[in-house]
Amino acid sequence: MIVHQAGRVGDGNGLYAAGWIKRGLSGIVGTNSACAVETLTQLLADAPALASRPVDPGGLFNRLRQRGLAPTDYADWLAIKAKESRCGAAQTKPREKLVTITDLLSTVVRTRASPDDQAARESASP
Repeated sequence: MIVHQAGRVGDGNGLYAAGWIKRGLSGIVGTNSACAVETLTQLLADAPALASRPVDPGGLFNRLRQRGLAPTDYADWLAIKAKESRCGAAQTKPREKLVTITDLLSTVVRTRASPDDQAARESASP
């Protein structure tokens, strides 16, 4: 869990949390909705001040890397989604979820090592 005040992480730094990372492994869809509304209320209250700040799109990832962590990105998520779909198709299901951190990260590592990874990452960028 992340320390927060009604979804706002820190003191006006533009970081927010919602869902399980905000409250722990509890709740259902309705709980998530109420949690998201609370966080969004904070974000909207902060929006005028945030709009005037310079934005560093890689800032969070850079901070995580400086701390020795290896964050995953949208291209990594797409790789995980594709692997889950392939595993599910083999069992005539839409998807077979990868449920361990080891399986998730090994999928990411293998994908990053593939020759097509750079092209996939570039096409996945918003």
